Amino acid sequence: MSVLHVDVDAFFCQVEVARRNHRQQHHQQQQQQQQQQQLRQQRQQRQYQKRLRYVQDEGDESHARFRAVVVEEEEADREKAAKHGADRHNHEQAQMLTCHTPVCVQQHQDIIAVSHAARRLGVYKHMTPRQARRVLLPRGGHVLHVFTERLSGRVSYRPYRRASKQVMDAIRSGLTKQDLLQVASIDEAYIKLGTSDTSTALRVAKAVQRACYSLTGYRVSVGVAHNMLLAKLASCQAKPFGIVCLRTTADATRVLQSTPPWKLPGLGPKKQLLQQANIASAAALQRLSQPEIANLLRVEASEAARVLEWCFGRDHRHVTRQGPPKSYGTHSSLTPVAKLEYDELGNPTGKMLNPVTIECRDVLMRFFQDMSVELLERIQEFPSQVPRTLTLHCRRHEVASEVARSVAFPSSVSLGRVMDESELAGNATKLAKTAWSLLRYLIKDPTQLITRVSLVATNMRKRPETRQLSHYFARSRSRKHGSSGDDGNGDDGTPPAKQPKCQPHQRQQQRQQQQQRLQQHKAPAPDADPSTAEEPVHDRQHQAIEMVMLPEEDREDHGNTAAAAAADDDDDDADDDDDSPFSDEHWRFDDEQLAHRVVPPQHLHL
Repeated sequence: MSVLHVDVDAFFCQVEVARRNHRQQHHQQQQQQQQQQQLRQQRQQRQYQKRLRYVQDEGDESHARFRAVVVEEEEADREKAAKHGADRHNHEQAQMLTCHTPVCVQQHQDIIAVSHAARRLGVYKHMTPRQARRVLLPRGGHVLHVFTERLSGRVSYRPYRRASKQVMDAIRSGLTKQDLLQVASIDEAYIKLGTSDTSTALRVAKAVQRACYSLTGYRVSVGVAHNMLLAKLASCQAKPFGIVCLRTTADATRVLQSTPPWKLPGLGPKKQLLQQANIASAAALQRLSQPEIANLLRVEASEAARVLEWCFGRDHRHVTRQGPPKSYGTHSSLTPVAKLEYDELGNPTGKMLNPVTIECRDVLMRFFQDMSVELLERIQEFPSQVPRTLTLHCRRHEVASEVARSVAFPSSVSLGRVMDESELAGNATKLAKTAWSLLRYLIKDPTQLITRVSLVATNMRKRPETRQLSHYFARSRSRKHGSSGDDGNGDDGTPPAKQPKCQPHQRQQQRQQQQQRLQQHKAPAPDADPSTAEEPVHDRQHQAIEMVMLPEEDREDHGNTAAAAAADDDDDDADDDDDSPFSDEHWRFDDEQLAHRVVPPQHLHL
């Protein structure tokens, strides 16, 4: 079995470079359109002047001289504008960033991602942005800020999730049905191949790398090994934009000797302890016992046993296909002190991120609007399931406990299908109003500072399938043929046999039999008294309902009249007399009388 680990090189840096180049191209297109419009206006003005001169100089011998001068001026202006446009285009092309440009990504006052070119210049993670600018700007580098929402100024990972989905789709395009893909994080994935052949694994790795670069433009590194741990360490050795395959045990030992121990899964926070113990590689942990590792890293015995297995390159985990998530969440951290806001290029905007209380309704609604859009976009990624519960978590300043409240997910929000931008904004507004009502319920003190809010959609259920109208017609046809299934087939799945068509004399016999059964049902028994014959239930219900709707003084007359009408069926077409309960005067009562005397049929005790 071969395992591949695919990791995007400096994922956040690549996404920000692509976004900046896209904005630069869009700006360039706008500049070209404005320039073309200016040239068009100048051309129209010159043509007007030329026609005016032609009219003024008509019949004059110097007309040819004036015309030549105008033509020469137009050609000179056109050449000058073309040269200016070419110089501007070359200048803007020089500003386009590439994979070799030193770039780091800033989030507020912290560096969260560094490209490989910037690392070679001495920039590292968690460096202050001022120090990073001091190193990169003189060498042509850039410090870019993560994506922030224009409405609220909050940091959002929406463009990075879209880029991650593009990368995962590109990876799937290079796989077969026998291969298994497990998405590990936003920028890495594991692939389990159905074969242990190294040449086949290398061919798949090259195909995946080529597909990612050609379809998305992002550069990925691939590691190939026989388990997940060694595949991940091999992809780290392959950076940037390379492929490393561990074929033998010697290759795995060499990788373990060159890998720092804090690069093992879960040992990142233990970097300082490992450095103090002078342990420089993962292979150096092999000389320690399990109790010594537990004492050194200050972990439990089970965790120490797992670290001991990893330092020998052994990993018992398996690549599994992950299903849809069981919950979706989006969070916003609010500062308890005023901070400066930065734009997407890492430049200060002059705005401040101030502390927020429950009285800052406009600020909180902008946050809830952006959070709702992000939450709905994540729910749309798996349209086969929809949430039933919406939970709001709130953290307050100088308060250790976190408060939360849950409600049923708003039924007015459309789910289970892809929405356009306008519909998405409308549903996000409904969700934001629900979140605001939950926050009003949780926060009672108007002076309490809010430091963090979270919106979580949980209790996922399968979206009910919508069926076409023809499905119900098919069910009615199946019932007509006497089948219990929805598809009109029998218990064994075979279609029902077609009923032979009835001949005219057979249909007449069926009608006669039906009439005889009806008469037997209506006729009283031979030994029973005709006066005490029980009338059908539906006739009694109808008569009771009519009597309830009539005034009390006319109910007895109505009973006599109904009995007389039932005794003689031949007089149905006779004219109603004045005492009939169906005359107009019996139905002329006011609304108050109707409210007191009319009761629903389900309340009748028959």
